[in-house]
Amino acid sequence: MPEPATRVARLGALAALTALAVAAGAQERPGEGTIAGRVVDATTGQPVSAAVVAVAGFASGANAPASRILTDGEGRFLLRGLNLPGNIDVIAAKSGYAEGAYGQNRPNGSRQNVELTAARKTADIVIRLWRYAAITGTVTDEAGEPLVRVQVRAVQRRAGMARGFSGAGGAAMTDDRGVYRISSLLPGDYIVITSQPGLSAPAGIFADVARTGRASGELAALVAGRSMGELAAGLSLQGVRVGDALYATGRGTVTPPPPAGTRMQIYPPTFHPGSTVPSQAAIVTVAAGEERASIDLHLTPVTTLRVSGTLIGPSGPAGMVPLRLTPGSVDLIAPEALTAVGVTDASGAFVFPAVVPGSYVLRAEPRESPNQTWLAMPLAVGGDDVDGIVATLQPPLRVTARTRFEGNAPPPSLTPPQGRMVTPLFTLEPEDGGPAVPPGVAALSANESLTLTGFPPGRYRVRVNNSPPGWMFKAAMLDGVDVSLNSFEFSRDVADLLLVFTDRWSGVGGVVQGASADRAVVMLFPADSRAWVDAGPSPRRLRTARVDARGSFGMRSVPAGDYYVVAIPDEQAGDWRDPAVLEALARIATQVTVTEGEHKMIDLVVKEMRQ
Repeated sequence: MPEPATRVARLGALAALTALAVAAGAQERPGEGTIAGRVVDATTGQPVSAAVVAVAGFASGANAPASRILTDGEGRFLLRGLNLPGNIDVIAAKSGYAEGAYGQNRPNGSRQNVELTAARKTADIVIRLWRYAAITGTVTDEAGEPLVRVQVRAVQRRAGMARGFSGAGGAAMTDDRGVYRISSLLPGDYIVITSQPGLSAPAGIFADVARTGRASGELAALVAGRSMGELAAGLSLQGVRVGDALYATGRGTVTPPPPAGTRMQIYPPTFHPGSTVPSQAAIVTVAAGEERASIDLHLTPVTTLRVSGTLIGPSGPAGMVPLRLTPGSVDLIAPEALTAVGVTDASGAFVFPAVVPGSYVLRAEPRESPNQTWLAMPLAVGGDDVDGIVATLQPPLRVTARTRFEGNAPPPSLTPPQGRMVTPLFTLEPEDGGPAVPPGVAALSANESLTLTGFPPGRYRVRVNNSPPGWMFKAAMLDGVDVSLNSFEFSRDVADLLLVFTDRWSGVGGVVQGASADRAVVMLFPADSRAWVDAGPSPRRLRTARVDARGSFGMRSVPAGDYYVVAIPDEQAGDWRDPAVLEALARIATQVTVTEGEHKMIDLVVKEMRQ
């Protein structure tokens, strides 16, 4: 069947524009460079037309026609008027594909810059794009009947972390057939799970809805003008089953619950194919452009208990504060996927009407700057309803650090110039891979010790991202342990953190040789395998460096120690932080020792990894 005339005309216009650009680019301009290339499908090698190509983080010359252009029908593009010299990052994007860049050999892989000089003003490159994948299936209840408007999530595998799967992925709702389809997924490994129902609400809303059919007070805007029937029909999350009655629930709104003492049943978060235990979840692997069908979930109701109480803040009852009821210990998956959420009413009261028996932590993080109070209260749910809880918000935790500078250079002053704000030397990075917590207050004392406040409790590592000029961060010592390498439990104020800096820089660099050296990535990891596990999201001693066009690589600020170093094709580097992969890499790696103040130089040959 021939293409529609509009599409043919559009592709013809793109081809004509590209031809004109090529002709114009043939006329060299002094001091300006040109990049020509093609965008192709990474799996099939076929050209990708109408892809957007752009130069990232680089100022083009005055004669550049545009910062973004489209590829023609053959996937071709031309970027001209580029400043010389320059290391240029060229990216490409199109709907239905994951974003790609020059030098990228796998989804989310590392990039390479295009180097242009006065002697090499032009370059011809290829950019690969990977089609998104999809997962689809059916959700059924205990009778084998389809469940409608159930949210299903695909959670992507994350190697080398405390929990094996992160929040990355996608979500979709089941339709009237109980069928879901999660699209726009990167190739990789996933687990599939139904989401935690919205099973909490302010206590007062139950009485309001039961009496009037509508909510009142702070939540009136959510349900104003709707009857209970309309609420039940319009809510997007799962229901609560009590006998033959189904009570619709949602975040902040709920139809009246059954009388006190009645046991409610819910469909708890369930992993494909039908387990509530994360470790029993089946792994679903999808390739680029693949649609995995029949990834079905079978849900069975569970009898639950009620959890209720009052939240107290520094000045009395804490109203309209978000709450989370998180499983106390979860392996494999980040606990947020299994967390019930809610909010207190104006009097600080809260209710979680349907909680599966187990161990939990009741959390609240109001984030009321500058007093960022918090709550992390362990709860055991089992046997009877847990009512009458009095939970008290705690003052923000503080961490105070002093500095030590080792070397011959005079220690720098940490006091900012007049009128400039204090820039914290460090922050705390959660062990579970979540974002670093921005401190609420930074205070510099007369002796230049730095106090940060505003952190909730948890396990953290210290991260130093802005060392003083000329100094390398060496260690963060707390009770004799380097807490930049090892996580610590932060449950009380810390007053004796020591940040150590040195002017004796250490690192690793060299040249990679071989036929595919320009497509290689260099891995550096500790010789002690105990350091491979739970190293955190941005470890200091597990590092990678993409080889440049000349085969060179370099890593700065490498802590002294014994390491393995190896160069492998970038295509094999996706799961490199998985301990099983590191074990395979260790068998083909070169062992090196980096001493303080040494920049170790080593020549490598690209090696194929075999597990």
